[in-house]
Amino acid sequence: MAVALAGTLVQNSRELVALYKNQIRRLGFTGRAMFYASEDAHSDKLRTHAKALDRHAVGGAAVLDLGCGYGELLRPYCPPGPYVGVDMVPEFVAEARRRYPAREFILGDVLSVHAPVRSDWVVLAGVLSSVPEPAALLSAAAGVARAGLVFDITLTERLPVEFKELNRLSRAEVLQALETTGLEIVEVEDIGSSWILFVCARREGVPRAIGSAPKGPYAEP
Repeated sequence: MAVALAGTLVQNSRELVALYKNQIRRLGFTGRAMFYASEDAHSDKLRTHAKALDRHAVGGAAVLDLGCGYGELLRPYCPPGPYVGVDMVPEFVAEARRRYPAREFILGDVLSVHAPVRSDWVVLAGVLSSVPEPAALLSAAAGVARAGLVFDITLTERLPVEFKELNRLSRAEVLQALETTGLEIVEVEDIGSSWILFVCARREGVPRAIGSAPKGPYAEP
């Protein structure tokens, strides 16, 4: 599978890195460089992920931020426990280290989850729609999460015309990717625009957050 971004067909990690390097040269470290329609849209998505992590990654739980970009999740989110960000674009990692010197950032191939770390919670914020193999990345991310996974996907039926090139996962594809990971969907937040947020947790010994019963179009019936 490939994904078209900014009119460019991307099929692997090398091509994705080259595209982001070009975005940075043109647009700097901004939401638009990350293919968001506006800075507000970028910030809104980050805040939604931050709130989900605040609800679930509690008690000093470690957080692994895959596809961390330049560390933008740390604007709305202050991890109470260990945090590691991983990205494959050297410029993003360098900028993240400059902005957040107290946090750890690793240069690694996110598409293969080659980061030398496991974590309690893994987050994929705004990542799955702009990679060539979203289902494979989702499954791999789940495999390094000890407690749970927070991620978002775009909804095909709500995707604006100008973003038809982005990848998206159907409900069946999400469930299939999670099927053998030991994770179950415990929270679904329907944002009401073109995407929704999922929180998945290990089936053994991980209680659901109060009031977080699955709901919405991607919840189990």
